[in-house]
Amino acid sequence: MKGPENSEISINTGHMLREAIKYEQIARYLIFKPIFWNYFDYCEYGSFETSTEAFLTLNDFLTTHKLVASEFFNSNLNKFIDRINRLIVSPNYVTKRQSVKLLAQLILDKPNYNLMTTYVNSPHNLKLIMILLGDKSKNVQFESFNVFKIFIANPRKSKSIIEILTKNRERLLQFLRTFANDRKEDELFTVERNFVIEQIENLPRLVQLQNVNAKGTETDIQGGNKGLQNMPPLSNDGIPDSKYNHKKN
Repeated sequence: MKGPENSEISINTGHMLREAIKYEQIARYLIFKPIFWNYFDYCEYGSFETSTEAFLTLNDFLTTHKLVASEFFNSNLNKFIDRINRLIVSPNYVTKRQSVKLLAQLILDKPNYNLMTTYVNSPHNLKLIMILLGDKSKNVQFESFNVFKIFIANPRKSKSIIEILTKNRERLLQFLRTFANDRKEDELFTVERNFVIEQIENLPRLVQLQNVNAKGTETDIQGGNKGLQNMPPLSNDGIPDSKYNHKKN
């Protein structure tokens, strides 16, 4: 389990561990051990090869045996969400992209219903995903959309979730109407994007947001996409807790 701490053996130990956890009993035994949480750190640890191997192992732990993973999430919901949120804002592009993709996969798995409902009912999580929608990488944007659509599809949105979406209604519509136009041949994506747009269009319009307040109450999405370049800077209200912000070198 500590293989990633030694770059000379990390690839071999990673391969052996993934072979071992194909057996449900071994996976169940290890995933509930405190050392398992180290793999969230290993995903940003050392060389590219080491962090990639660690993420492959983490991915297999959380996806191979769905009922085991579901039990794990139900026992560690808040801690898991905290750790996966740290990964999806990682300064490491590969870790960020793969973590968002993993998150979307996990909350769409039926056995992980409690994880899904807990995640999509959090205003903080919604703000985090909206910011990732405006990431400079189109791939990160697309993977983030696969999480964002679940917030939108939730038929039991909390009042705070509806408020955030309503305050950002026009910006979201402007962004989504041209979002990933290069995927026009992807019929499923087109259907999903149109559904999301329709749901946002059905949100109530705010009477006015001219002088919102001193700090601003809107959560901007911003990034390299041309449709977002003219947006005002991200307001203080929209910035996730500082514990997720990575210091720049």
